[in-house]
Amino acid sequence: GYLVNLFLTSKDYKSALEAIDNIKVLTPELKQAYQKVAYYRGVDLFNSLEYDKAIKLFDKSMSYNFDKNIRAMATYWKAEANYRNKQYDRAIDNYLAYVAEPGAISKSEFSDANYNIGYAYFKMSDYKNSVLWFRKYITFKSQADKKKINDAYNRIGDGYFMNREFSSAVDYYDQSYKMHMINADYALFQKALANGVMKKYEEKIADLKAFIAAYSTTSSTYVQRAKFELASTYFLNNQPDPALAGFKKFVEEYPNSVYVNTALSKIGLIYYNKKDDDNALAYFDKLIKRDRKS
Repeated sequence: GYLVNLFLTSKDYKSALEAIDNIKVLTPELKQAYQKVAYYRGVDLFNSLEYDKAIKLFDKSMSYNFDKNIRAMATYWKAEANYRNKQYDRAIDNYLAYVAEPGAISKSEFSDANYNIGYAYFKMSDYKNSVLWFRKYITFKSQADKKKINDAYNRIGDGYFMNREFSSAVDYYDQSYKMHMINADYALFQKALANGVMKKYEEKIADLKAFIAAYSTTSSTYVQRAKFELASTYFLNNQPDPALAGFKKFVEEYPNSVYVNTALSKIGLIYYNKKDDDNALAYFDKLIKRDRKS
């Protein structure tokens, strides 16, 4: 036992583990030490990204139940290791086991487990369960990290969007956007798209205008698409004049965009509907020339 204690105090968990493994019959004290040593060594391996080896040690630690706290944490980190290994179904089982552990509820990881279960389901495209667990996470707001709350709102929005529950998606994207943290541009853009799918064109136009005002001078990756969506939404909403202006400006600003062909055909169509055949033909001609080049 002396050697084991020496390794424990020096935090040399690898040597402590080897020392215990060399003892044939373990006393209760050594079993208790083994539960700790295997856990701490597992954490070391986890931090070195050696997830498979870490899982084996967490399992060894969990085979003893002297310290409820260590047992709960071994269960949690085993879940994390499985998640990093993209073994999402196993990770969910481990997180659920962790949540049920007596030592878990008072810990900050308890709230994180709900968040991580939400993500594991999300990665498996099980959006219904994903929404359920992310919503559970945001009900413990007081314990939760603000950035994660912000992210959870977006993932709930995504889950509802993927399951075609667009009005719920709008609500959660809006809550995310109003926090004005990371990915606020994503939240507002997705909110606009969800409104569009519901044919709420006035709302979509308002969202896109707000988006362009807030982000057109930033590095947001959605700016180009937002400008194209705005012109397209005016077109769908029977507002040909702002649609025409929007598409023309778009073609000038982004001549190499993948949306240019669509924009040119819409400009041609608007002119055609206005009985302005000369301009209609000119734009259809531009479109044909572009197609030949590509």
